[in-house]
Amino acid sequence: MTPPLLDATDLVVRFPRRGGEPVTALDGVSLEVLPGETLGVVGGSGSGKTTLGRVLLGLQRADEGVVRYRGEVLSPVPPPSFRRRAQIVFQDPLDSLNPRRTVESTLLEVLTVSGVPRDDRSARISDLLAQVGLHEAVRGALPHALSGGQRQRVGIARALAVGPEFLVLDEPVSALDVSVQAQVLNLLLDLQEALGLTYLFVSHDLAVVQRMSDRILVMEAGRVVERGPAREVVLHARHPHTRRLLAASLSAAHPRPREESRDSPEGGR
Repeated sequence: MTPPLLDATDLVVRFPRRGGEPVTALDGVSLEVLPGETLGVVGGSGSGKTTLGRVLLGLQRADEGVVRYRGEVLSPVPPPSFRRRAQIVFQDPLDSLNPRRTVESTLLEVLTVSGVPRDDRSARISDLLAQVGLHEAVRGALPHALSGGQRQRVGIARALAVGPEFLVLDEPVSALDVSVQAQVLNLLLDLQEALGLTYLFVSHDLAVVQRMSDRILVMEAGRVVERGPAREVVLHARHPHTRRLLAASLSAAHPRPREESRDSPEGGR
């Protein structure tokens, strides 16, 4: 059996609440992510799915439980080398990108911190832009001058800049128009195949998660209430919460990513 790239056991996270008992965001969550696969994590607002992604990356400490990467214990604080192996793509690129930094400056900062030689940085930026389907013309653009799809591509390029093998995709298309969502999902699938990436795909939309994922965890109130192969979870949902999420997803049209047309050669929408 293939050993997991990342696994976690009995994760518990509690957030203090003024004048009351702490709120339990994660309540004994365990999982494993295999190399090269996409593990989908789906749940409604407040289910703990975003907290889970942050804990796995070491951005949020767990009160209990253990996270391991390639068998190495990461908790409570991951080693610096882990930062190069694992990155995150945030939900809203307008919030996650510095509004005063150009695309080139944003990528240059990451490359500088990660130790890429000065003479290689410009070519590396060109490579990153090409990988995510953006033209050189966007180098000097500020985030507000870009479309939502272009901003998310910059966010993806920033995550790829350090050469990671594991990405947490936290609602990566929920802030985009439906037509642009399909294009970004196609891009993520293509990058995964080309670069051998492993994804944790976090979303409230079970239809999108099913099409992107090999396996799915369904979360409710900080707990995993259902898990299994993506097709099995969708076609034979056992838990009432899974069935509610499925009904909500089917109420909107989501074209299959691989069947959508690619972006125009003008650098993404």
